[in-house]
Amino acid sequence: MKSRLHTLCVLGGFLLLCGFYALTECGRAEWAESFAVALPAWFLSLAVVWRAPDRASRGIALALLFSGFGDLMGAKYNFLAQISFFAAAHLAYIASFLSRIRWRSFAYAGICVLLLVFVFLVFRIVPHIDDPYERWFVLGYMVLIGGMGTSVVLQNRFPTAIALAAAILFISSDAMIAWSRFVERIPHATLWIMTTYYAAQYLFARCALSGHSLQKD
Repeated sequence: MKSRLHTLCVLGGFLLLCGFYALTECGRAEWAESFAVALPAWFLSLAVVWRAPDRASRGIALALLFSGFGDLMGAKYNFLAQISFFAAAHLAYIASFLSRIRWRSFAYAGICVLLLVFVFLVFRIVPHIDDPYERWFVLGYMVLIGGMGTSVVLQNRFPTAIALAAAILFISSDAMIAWSRFVERIPHATLWIMTTYYAAQYLFARCALSGHSLQKD
C-alpha cells in the first residue's frame, strides 16, 4: 500500500510540474520557462534517490539529473551544451541497464531494428548539418542513444516492457528534435517532443521505483 501511494504521489507531482512548464510555455514567460522545463526531470531524480533500491536505480537518478540540466541548456538555446548533458545522461542510463544483462530471444531482433533506425537517421539528418563540429557532436550523440536503446534490450534488472517503452519514446523525442532543427520543421514540434520526452523520463523513473524488478542485488 505504501509503495502504491508513493508511486501515485510521484506521478501527481510529476504531472503538476509538467503542467507548470506547459503554462509557462503557453504564456511565453521566458523568465520561468527555462527553469520550469527542468523541474520534472529533477523531481523524478529526487524521487528515485529517495526510494532507490540499488546502485543501478541510483544511476537512473543521475541520468535524470543530467537530463534536467540538458533541458535547461536547451531552453537557453545552447544546443551543444544540451547534447553534452544528454550524452552524460545516456551514459548513466547505459551503466544502469548494463549492470545486469541477459541475451534473450528478442534481443537480436531489437538490436537489428535499432541499427536500421540509427542508419536511417544518420543518412537523413547528418548531411543537413553544415557545421562540422556540430555534425560530429550529433553523430556521437546518436551512437550514445543507440547504445542506450541496446542496453535496454539486453538488461535483466528492470521491468522490460516499461524500459523498452521509455527507450522508444526517448529515441523518438530526440529524433524529432534533430529532424525539426536540421531537416524540416515539424508542426507543433515542441508539443510532440516534450510529450514523448517527459513520458520517457517518467517511465525510466518508474523502472527504478518499481517493486517488481526482475532481480535485486
